[in-house]
Amino acid sequence: MTTGAGLDYRSAGVDIDAGAEAVRRIRALARGTFTPGVLSDIGSFGGLFRPDLTGLTEPVLVSSADGVGTKLKVAFLAGRHDTVGCDLVNHCVNDILVQGATPLFFLDYLATGRLSPDVTEAVVRGIAAACAENRCALLGGETAEMPGFYADGEYDLAGFVVGLADRGRLIDGRGIRLGDPVIGLPSTGLHTNGYSLARRIVFDTLGLAVDSAPEGLDGRVGDVLLRPHRSYLRPVSPLLAEGAGVVKAMAHITGGGLTDNLPRVLPPGRRGGDRYKGLDPAAGVHLPAAARRADRRRGVPDVQHGYRPRHRLCARSARHAARRVPPARGTGGGGHRSGHDRRRHGAVRMTGRGADSGGGAGSRRLGVLISGRGSNLQAIIDAIAAGRLVAEVAVVVSNRPDAPGLERARRAGIETAVLDHTAYASREAYGRELAAVLRRYDVALVCLAGFMRLLSAAFVSAFPNRILNVHPSLLPAFPGLHGQEQAWRHGVRVAGATVHIVTPELDAGPIVEQAAVSVRDEDTPDSLSARILIEEHRIYPGGHRRRARRRVAHRGPPTGRMSSMPGTLAEQMAYLTKGAVDVVRESELRSKLEQAAGKERSLVVKVGFDPTAPDLHLGHTVLIRKMKHFQDLGHTVVFLIGDFTGLIGDPTGRSKTRPPLTRDEIEQNADTYRAQVFKLLDPDRTVVEFNSRWLGALRSEDWIRARRQLQRRTDARAPHFRQRYDRGQPIAIHEFLYPLTQAYDSVHLAADVELGGTDQLFNLNVGRDVMPSFGLPPQVVMTVPLLVGLDGVEKMSKSAGNYVGITEPPDEMFGKLMSISDTLMWSWYELLTDLPWPRSSGCARGWRPATCTPSGPSRTWRAASSPISTRMTPRCGRARVRAAVQRRGAPVRAGGAGGGVPPAGARLSAVMVEVGFAASNSAATRLIDQGSVRVDGERTVDRGARFPTDAGPFVLQVGKRKVVRVIPRPAGQENAST
Repeated sequence: MTTGAGLDYRSAGVDIDAGAEAVRRIRALARGTFTPGVLSDIGSFGGLFRPDLTGLTEPVLVSSADGVGTKLKVAFLAGRHDTVGCDLVNHCVNDILVQGATPLFFLDYLATGRLSPDVTEAVVRGIAAACAENRCALLGGETAEMPGFYADGEYDLAGFVVGLADRGRLIDGRGIRLGDPVIGLPSTGLHTNGYSLARRIVFDTLGLAVDSAPEGLDGRVGDVLLRPHRSYLRPVSPLLAEGAGVVKAMAHITGGGLTDNLPRVLPPGRRGGDRYKGLDPAAGVHLPAAARRADRRRGVPDVQHGYRPRHRLCARSARHAARRVPPARGTGGGGHRSGHDRRRHGAVRMTGRGADSGGGAGSRRLGVLISGRGSNLQAIIDAIAAGRLVAEVAVVVSNRPDAPGLERARRAGIETAVLDHTAYASREAYGRELAAVLRRYDVALVCLAGFMRLLSAAFVSAFPNRILNVHPSLLPAFPGLHGQEQAWRHGVRVAGATVHIVTPELDAGPIVEQAAVSVRDEDTPDSLSARILIEEHRIYPGGHRRRARRRVAHRGPPTGRMSSMPGTLAEQMAYLTKGAVDVVRESELRSKLEQAAGKERSLVVKVGFDPTAPDLHLGHTVLIRKMKHFQDLGHTVVFLIGDFTGLIGDPTGRSKTRPPLTRDEIEQNADTYRAQVFKLLDPDRTVVEFNSRWLGALRSEDWIRARRQLQRRTDARAPHFRQRYDRGQPIAIHEFLYPLTQAYDSVHLAADVELGGTDQLFNLNVGRDVMPSFGLPPQVVMTVPLLVGLDGVEKMSKSAGNYVGITEPPDEMFGKLMSISDTLMWSWYELLTDLPWPRSSGCARGWRPATCTPSGPSRTWRAASSPISTRMTPRCGRARVRAAVQRRGAPVRAGGAGGGVPPAGARLSAVMVEVGFAASNSAATRLIDQGSVRVDGERTVDRGARFPTDAGPFVLQVGKRKVVRVIPRPAGQENAST
């Protein structure tokens, strides 16, 4: 708009070009957070979102709006704008989380006096990062330039989140009762509260500056004050997944502290006790209520949960939970702290477990090598500032004096060094000097961030398995320069980025992390490179976390092999194939083991689990134990959670299409899998992956192209499809995609071996068929037997109700294990243990009655059941297993002093009463009429049923959880044993 006087928007203080540039920069950031429900793109007049309401009885939208407050003043002083966006999103997410809602989408509002594209990009980068962490789409927002309204260099920031809940599972505190325990989750600092007072104390009273680093403070003042508000979504989600009533109330401790926030969730007429009298004022601060400050002696209960009595925490479990809390950034420096500070920061320090030598017990010291802009350096800096990476950049080194990335480092207060490669006669000489510089800064991990020089073998050996690089392709495809352009010219449908460990060979090191990017028809090398760069920035900090916490991820030569592990190739083959049903093919497995030993690398062993139900059970552990065998030999195991394939549902063995699950249900179930798998696997040598990372990036066109990789006869070969077709049962079209998605998982992971149950043989072989068309050698397929459930008939599953959960109380688990029939004991013994066959069992292998002494099976199985139960139990619960073993040491006589089970030929209802499964004969007959009673796995509805006069031991099951093995008393004995 112009006037006759020559006025326009720019002269009025509004820079339209700067606004357009800011939108261009943030568009890709927002798109990186999009979830399947997003229907609109950035730039629309309004954001469109279609929520998935599947499985919700009465859907309820939950919304919250907030701002960052005067914490922004600290950001202005420090010149750092990449953390306040995280504060905004996480604050809003916590506000709806405490009501039982999960976030769907977020919108922001940024207002400023003079628009700076750099500042806007930094703020929105923080918002987008927090949205991605919370699985929430950044649907849109508003950026307003208002000259004269704000001081130069200042802005205001606000936003709101919309989430979804089921009305029947809303959390409102009504169920709180006296005696309910309270669990507090720690914060990262002040979050977004009390900054007016904090700034007065820190800057006015104490006279500190944002770059001050007083003794005893864990970092610079600005860094500490700008630690982002923590989101509690991930640690709380597994509790919400357990169902209504498990969590009775939650309070987000924000402005007003405990006294103002806890009463908001207490039922009418209830109030918290006066527990905060006597707190000494600190730093000359006097508030109307001392409870508005943190009680450092007790810890602040940021989140309050009411638990049913069956939820028990022991000291070791609590410490383990503390270790999993995402820590705040620390410098790893020395200094003395008081006792409460040591306890509070212990969780931060303990997350460094698994870091390489040289890093100390605190945060890891990184040395970053750059040659250009340093955008990946910025991603590392942002991740540290946001608390997503516990590390400290000790030094940034460039081989070019004019590299723009050096200025990035200086603005962040990071020391820099220039080592011009042209001043050295050879690569080896340059490598020696570069290693010396990094050692002077006590660097534990070297990060290449656009460093355009080949490293010498001597330099790589100076930091073995401690050099990370991010490459713009899905290695091992397209190594070397211009990986994006190579992928585009070859016409691949999926490209991506790879974080890998650097070895002397170019881009040939073990893979730590990957991200897929779909190649669009309209793409150019530049547009594809821009989208891959976004993924590089996202996964590079995550690669550092994985490298530090899971040392197996470097996939180097097997280390730490136990002396008792098999050493020769023949011994390894025997150990790995023990108990396997199918090995396709053994010759290929032998060849892969030989090659891995020769190249000093580990095999990639993949197992997928679709989280269609919460919690793992003993049936899953048969496969997980086989993973452990590979792990014992130093190989990499990938525990793949099929959060994408779970939307389809494995059709194997199904007589009808699986009912669909919502994404929220799948994600909640997946959280339980991830938390429970480490009861069996070594967390330091396990990679946990979610296949939505790469499958979610594929478009419809990509699926069509990939589908052509399979021959038409493939679907007809699937026995489960053939059986349903012959019976005239419907088959959903999307079910045909399942084997292909499972195969594509193997392609993406470049799997050497895939494990599965015998019912998975077809799907696993599809992976073998597809991999060569992607230039990969076919994977070896290995299947293990299926574990028959407690009913003795069907395979163990949650849907059949015949399972033993690995999170069940240890004494209950032991009781279920001891209730199975003699015919099941042999197979369970071999599938669930690595114990040798006991010669003292009184039984020959095979468990045939003719070869057993009367108590042989029970005695042997009792000895095996104890370690199975204790292996999955925290140390503080193992006494319950020992007590259960002692109780089972001799046959337990049913009926106690009051009498015994009637002899063979008596009514089944009488047995149910005697073993405590029914209060009376009439109650027992009602259970029989309802179809709740099974004998040896067979349902009985005959209320007058009697067991035969010549009956032997049988398994009696009532409902899903009551199972007992009954040994009827022969004539002449007083009672029966259970």
